[in-house]
Amino acid sequence: MKPQILPEDLKLNWLTAKAMEERLNHSTSRLIWGEGNPTAPLFVVLDNPGARENKDGVPYLCGTRATLLNTLLDVGIELEQIYVSFFLKSRPLKKYNKEMARATSLLYLRQQIELHKSRKAKTKFTGNFQRRFKYG
Repeated sequence: MKPQILPEDLKLNWLTAKAMEERLNHSTSRLIWGEGNPTAPLFVVLDNPGARENKDGVPYLCGTRATLLNTLLDVGIELEQIYVSFFLKSRPLKKYNKEMARATSLLYLRQQIELHKSRKAKTKFTGNFQRRFKYG
């Protein structure tokens, strides 16, 4: 099976998205709450969503997502079994206040983790984010 772009989780409340976008001062791309199956047993957290499309708006699978999905497929995990979220909920496009963006994003990520914990999902943090995130 070839990795594909996971469907975007569009359940982010509009008011929450608007408040978060204003706090981040429009220095980012659109907000992406998560991707994949929201009820999946495996919850993976990446640093930020990166690009989902090229400059012409054509969807593509970025290198980080391709590596993650290929690895999961190689070890026998089906794509329907994962949900991918992000520490930062959007891809930074220009200089931004990193501390404020991280603090804002952490609030929403913790809510997501609590929701997935209630479903008995296993959470996996990746990369530098794993060292930065201290939960509970």
